[in-house]
Amino acid sequence: MTNPTFCSPRGWDQGEVTCSPYLRESPNTLWNLEDHENGRLPNISVSILKPTFLEALVESHIVMLRANSGLKPKEHEVTSKPWHWPVNFQGLRFSGVNATDFRIYLLGNPVIWWLNLGGLVLYVVLGLGGAVSLQRGFSVSREVNDVFTLLLESGGQLMLGWLLHYLPFFFMGRVLYYHHYFPAMLFSSMLTAVTFSSLLRLCSAVLSPSHGRRVYAAGISVLAGLLLYSFHLFHPLAYGMVGSLADEADSPMAGLRWMDSWDF
Repeated sequence: MTNPTFCSPRGWDQGEVTCSPYLRESPNTLWNLEDHENGRLPNISVSILKPTFLEALVESHIVMLRANSGLKPKEHEVTSKPWHWPVNFQGLRFSGVNATDFRIYLLGNPVIWWLNLGGLVLYVVLGLGGAVSLQRGFSVSREVNDVFTLLLESGGQLMLGWLLHYLPFFFMGRVLYYHHYFPAMLFSSMLTAVTFSSLLRLCSAVLSPSHGRRVYAAGISVLAGLLLYSFHLFHPLAYGMVGSLADEADSPMAGLRWMDSWDF
């Protein structure tokens, strides 16, 4: 690769040109001219070349897509598939392989993950029922009508957020990891809260006001207690593991390997 003839020390006092011998390996390498002056041409402002917001948005996403498509798994690297994530099929090991190592294993709390999975199914059922009820003008109480409206509006936005953060991974050719699901998981968790709250409110609506409040409070208490107990149950995994592996009786994780695909 020879030195170019347009090297000029006038570009912000830069008098150097770096030449690369790897031109064939870098077909996209281009010269970047930071400044150019020509007395025979009209003097115009470079601001006219500034891309619009839409052009910059499209260009940035094209660059990200190209960069992502080039990320491939390394040899013997543990990867995952998008369908693994909502069912908590497989975690991600960060360190440690035996009882003498301090082991870090990324795995979602199965109680929360499977509640979210059930919440997605329940939302579809309740959402369809609410949509049909509102569209057909069925005679329902004002409280039930408000629940269906909240479920379709707020829950619909959360469902859309979950889909937008999850479905694109099915069309990606890059290497995928378990933690890629976490943004979608936040929307799924919020949707679960809206769905179960709506279900309890619907159950309360068919009862007397006093009994309805008790049912709602009892349902929320059971869910909160279940979540707290599940955290206590899996807290050794959350803070890192030492000692025996989970398949041994004296391990702090004994009995918690609920799926064979979990590797801790």
